[in-house]
Amino acid sequence: NFTNKTFSPGGTAGVSIASKSLTKNRYNYTLEIYDQNYVLQYRKFRTQTSNYANYEKGISYLSATDAKVNNNLRLTVNFNVTYNFTGNATAYLFYNNTLLTKTVGTNLTSSVKNISFSFDNETIKSTHYSGTYLLRTVELNERY
Repeated sequence: NFTNKTFSPGGTAGVSIASKSLTKNRYNYTLEIYDQNYVLQYRKFRTQTSNYANYEKGISYLSATDAKVNNNLRLTVNFNVTYNFTGNATAYLFYNNTLLTKTVGTNLTSSVKNISFSFDNETIKSTHYSGTYLLRTVELNERY
């Protein structure tokens, strides 16, 4: 996606975004232009993009399941994968304003679409919490 805008007395500005980082068809953006002394010259808030329905979208979350495996909590997260991904994945579990995290190395492809996170029994017991944990976020950090 590329946008080009001409300003008086001349010159252009362009923005290019890799479509794999996008997950929706339409976005809002803010444009700010500064002069050579970094003084704000122009600002336009909440400009909506056109509708981009036919581009290769990034990796998106589909579902998550949990299971007790040998006294451990195993979370399996399923993704829609549109490009090969190699990197780290971190699961964030919340309970009572407290956070548990687990990071694993992973490779996602069109045939491998799941990431499993295993929270061991000692980690769960150390929280002294018995109740519902909320999977708030799974963060993917790509290695280039």
